[in-house]
Parts: sequence; C-alpha cells; structure tokens
Amino acid sequence: MGNVLVVDYQKDIGDMYKTIIDSVGHNCAITYEDEKALEHIKKSKFELVLLDTSVEDTHKTREAQQIKLLADGIVLIKKIKKEPNASNAKIVVVTANIPPNQDASTLKKLGAKTVVMKPVKKREIIDRIAQYIN
Repeated sequence: MGNVLVVDYQKDIGDMYKTIIDSVGHNCAITYEDEKALEHIKKSKFELVLLDTSVEDTHKTREAQQIKLLADGIVLIKKIKKEPNASNAKIVVVTANIPPNQDASTLKKLGAKTVVMKPVKKREIIDRIAQYIN
C-alpha cells in the first residue's frame, strides 16, 4: 500500500481521484492549494504525487494564464523535489493546460515522470498508480 498526494484546484476532480486511489488500496491525502501540498509533504512521505498545474486568473488573457500555469507548476515541482520526504516521489502532472510554445518536456526535465492531459479516464489514473507505486 502506497501513499499518494493529490494536488488539484477543483474539489470535485480531486475528490474523484481520491475515490479511485482509495478503491485500489492506497492511502490518499488531498489538497487544493500549493502551500498545503508542501505542508503535507513535510509531514508524510509520498510515493506518488498527482499534480494539477491549472490555476486560473480571470484578470489575465488566456495566453498569460497559461504561462502562469506553467510557472506555478514548475515552482511547485521544484519545491516538492527539494523536500526530503518527496525526493523519490514520482510526480504525475494531470492538467488541461500546457501553454503555447511549451510542451510536456519542460515539466519532465524538472522531475515529472509524465504529463496526462485532462479529461482523464479512471483507467489511466489506475494505470499510473500501478506504474509508479511498487
């Protein structure tokens, strides 16, 4: 049984992931904010982090929002990888937005194992969990 941290900014999506993770016998912590994610990581060791990099700012243009999404995701991945409890954690980015002129390789270079585009099916979440938790 492994420990999984879900970081998603949409409560209904995060709750759905938790239900899936619980159903396959793993422990799941969930948060909806970057800083809370770091608090969880400082308290517990996680084998897998499902991370949504999507945070919307309605005062910006769509392109500016997408650039901010990538920047936030990069910052959070870097912070997670620096934490002793998460240095070996596998990070799977699950997102609906990758900014123009960028691709998943940017996130992978920083430590994300893979990027899964939303909408994501239950089977894909189960497969990723099986792939990254021994």
